[in-house]
Amino acid sequence: MQNVNAINRRAFLRGTLVGGAGLGMAAVIAGCANDPKASGDSLAGTGAQDAGATAAAPSWEVAPDPIAAEDIVVTHDFDVVVVGAGMAGCTTFMRACESGLKAALVEKTDTFNARGMDCAAIGTRIQREAGIEIDKAKVVNDLVVSSGYKVNGDLIKTWADESGRVFDDLTDMMQGMGYTVEVYQSDTANMEGDGVWYRTYPVTHNFGVAELGNGACNQTMVSALVDRGVAAGGEVFYSMPAAQLLTDDAGAVVGVVSKGPDGYVQFNAPKGVVLATGDFAANPDMVEKWAPMLQETANSVYTPKGANAGDHVNMAYWVGGSMQKGAAAAMVHPIMGGGACGTYAFMRVNKDGKRFCNEDAPLPGITNAYMTSPGHVVWTVMDADFASELSQMTLLSQYSGSTSGPFDPTLGYTPEEQMEMCLETGASVTGETLEDLAAAMGVPADNLAAAVARYNELAAKGADEDFGKDAANLFPIARPPFYASQVTAALLTCASGLNVDSSMNVCSAAGEAIPGLYAVGNAAGNFFSNDYPMVCPGISHGRCLTLGYVLGEQLAR
Repeated sequence: MQNVNAINRRAFLRGTLVGGAGLGMAAVIAGCANDPKASGDSLAGTGAQDAGATAAAPSWEVAPDPIAAEDIVVTHDFDVVVVGAGMAGCTTFMRACESGLKAALVEKTDTFNARGMDCAAIGTRIQREAGIEIDKAKVVNDLVVSSGYKVNGDLIKTWADESGRVFDDLTDMMQGMGYTVEVYQSDTANMEGDGVWYRTYPVTHNFGVAELGNGACNQTMVSALVDRGVAAGGEVFYSMPAAQLLTDDAGAVVGVVSKGPDGYVQFNAPKGVVLATGDFAANPDMVEKWAPMLQETANSVYTPKGANAGDHVNMAYWVGGSMQKGAAAAMVHPIMGGGACGTYAFMRVNKDGKRFCNEDAPLPGITNAYMTSPGHVVWTVMDADFASELSQMTLLSQYSGSTSGPFDPTLGYTPEEQMEMCLETGASVTGETLEDLAAAMGVPADNLAAAVARYNELAAKGADEDFGKDAANLFPIARPPFYASQVTAALLTCASGLNVDSSMNVCSAAGEAIPGLYAVGNAAGNFFSNDYPMVCPGISHGRCLTLGYVLGEQLAR
């Protein structure tokens, strides 16, 4: 093997200067001259080593000294090392092992990580059996358009082309374990809508939800993926956070050093290192830099709590990598504290009691309205007829209604029962008059009265002359009692990451691939931008499974 360096200084300097890291050459060199003992003794809260005392430069801009050889307590030789045991990392590990590679899965926490239930794919056996046919090119275009053309369409096309066979393999695996695999097609899914935000495709697959429920289903599937990898000769190392990448003299990544319970552990990986450590949402500095909207959410259902601290960003930047150029896409849902029916297309007002948007919006439109509204106050206003009006509404996305408040209508509650429960928690309020309602909401009564009067005028006309809402969803607010439900926003993840090419190679800011370094899942960027789209519900998990599977095969070629 060529000489191995913990961090190739030339690559780091090149990546820093090309990437516009904001440091002069003298400052960069100073940042690379830290005391090795200080940088090697502990890992900072971001998962990176303490880079030393270069002013207040963020961790990714300051490469620490290489970990000293004497601090390495054991060395392992593998073909490939996958860093991060989430859905993408476990799939990559499994498929690399089954493709004949000697692979290691190295994870920061004490077990693999998985959650949720929705996984998106196109062209699966389950879809064919259900009579579902989807135009792949149309889906790819909708996803690219929804991200403002700031993504790599070839990556999305790979998901569209390959997900069918990948999911067929997973279906065989889960059915072989006795679990049901279903494709979920909501009544509100509509492939023929007027514009990208109005189309939602029936691509959502659930593996074992019927038997295991939400969360446990994907955990069971990922556990089985790990078992398949181990059965094919792979090895798993938990409680071992990665600290630095290893490079050869040419700058190619050939391994990684992790922090074990007894000291540093070196993993040699001449065929490559895959970063699959999730996003960076637990790193405040990175959130401020690349995804400031995440700071505007009210709550978080982010898991594993505190673990996804941007380790991959630090390590990739130190060898010349960069972040995606498109704006970060936060996955934010209106859950955890929202009021009854608050995400449906009734009239919506801000803290001043004024209407401000077309309420007939899919999920990103709902949560973005919350995150950008003054004081993070958004109320959905309705009258005593809300339940009957609800059944007449034309919903844009299957998610528009199913995440309304803490009580999911699909669980069997009626809208009226849901309202009663939310009135008890305070997430919804009521009043016999609009003045009473305004007082309960804490908004100016005269403004609310004016907003309702104008809204009723538009409903009578059958045309929303102010914001263009579908007339089918314009219902007067006239019969007491009146209700208002809070809208909220909770962070699930930030589905954006490192700048990768079509082969999932991590690239510099100039677009140069870094040999031997790859990224998948939320550690990888260029798949989503601006918002996490509702075009294909479950596509975050779908791309983790599909691109991880494809990359595992690719590394063996």
